[in-house]
Amino acid sequence: MVLDTPLLNDSDSRSTPSSTQAVMAQAQLSGANLYAIWSDQSSAKTNQSFEKYTDRSGSDYDIKVIGLGYTFDNGLDLNLAYAQADDVLKQSYLNLSYSYKISDRITVTLDGHFYSGEAAGRALGHVSADYDSDLLNLAAQLAFGHSKLTLSYQQVDGDEYQESWKGDDDNGLSTWNSVQRLDFDRAEEQSWQLRFDHEFQQVPGLSFMTRYTRGDNIERVGQTDGSEWERNVELQYAFQDINGLSLRWRNSTVRSTETYHSNENRLMLNYKIALK
Repeated sequence: MVLDTPLLNDSDSRSTPSSTQAVMAQAQLSGANLYAIWSDQSSAKTNQSFEKYTDRSGSDYDIKVIGLGYTFDNGLDLNLAYAQADDVLKQSYLNLSYSYKISDRITVTLDGHFYSGEAAGRALGHVSADYDSDLLNLAAQLAFGHSKLTLSYQQVDGDEYQESWKGDDDNGLSTWNSVQRLDFDRAEEQSWQLRFDHEFQQVPGLSFMTRYTRGDNIERVGQTDGSEWERNVELQYAFQDINGLSLRWRNSTVRSTETYHSNENRLMLNYKIALK
């Protein structure tokens, strides 16, 4: 299956998405949406087969996830999740989101994400025994007419945040500052983002997005602090006469002291088929 939960998820950034072999149970209780996941293997978007999660000792392990989502009467959305792989890694997640409609054309949204990760048990996975990291992301969005303006701030306390469960899977973050190439989750990194979205009413189905994200204060042992930035532009057209068909162009420019520079263009043709 293709998962989309905060602590266990798959990537669709390639024509063939990553996928996870898992058992998932969902239920509703007193207005709350509950879920539980058990997974023992996954297939990265660059792999052709599934691989079991295996630690450094050669032993297989599994990932267990529980989560909850609830919307309060005042419109506040709450999402909680906890996940653990014994003797490897454990993570917890909190999300609070609230939208306030000022008028028929103006809405303000506040959105906060908090991740916490640390080594579990004997730490036989890809993180060290003393691994400890917290990541906080806060965003404010102003929606006016057919446009949206978003400002986001993100801060890492401790080690580089490790959202991956085995070091090379496609598990990702649900934060605003996790963008096309970079996640801005390095040790002690502080980053901010300015984003603009627009839907062209003169051309139904045509939408545009651009954003600039910059990170500084990256901790580097024995060196001056590192920095990085990424600029993204995206143009998408959803064909009006063919339901489910869309064409998207994505452009990114990356400059970083921590990884290679890149100038990237992606052209994607998507066709969604509803199976009934």
